[in-house]
Amino acid sequence: MIIFISIILIVVGYFLGVKLVDDENTIGFYLCLGLILAGWYLVSVHYEEQPKAIDVYRNKTTLQITYRDGIPVDSVVIFKENPLIKK
Repeated sequence: MIIFISIILIVVGYFLGVKLVDDENTIGFYLCLGLILAGWYLVSVHYEEQPKAIDVYRNKTTLQITYRDGIPVDSVVIFKENPLIKK
């Protein structure tokens, strides 16, 4: 959903910006530039939060094993909490 909103912000900002440059409306152009930058920011933040396979090798994950009667029955990769990122 956030990707869809970001793409709409970028596309609308671009087409409005092109129209406003033709009309020599500089304030509107900078508002459209702001829309484009907001869309780009949302896309970059969304992709930054997505887990990647390389994270296992970068020691960002741990393995959680579920046991029943001493026998391992399931395992899940859990991402470690990053103290620098506040949620």
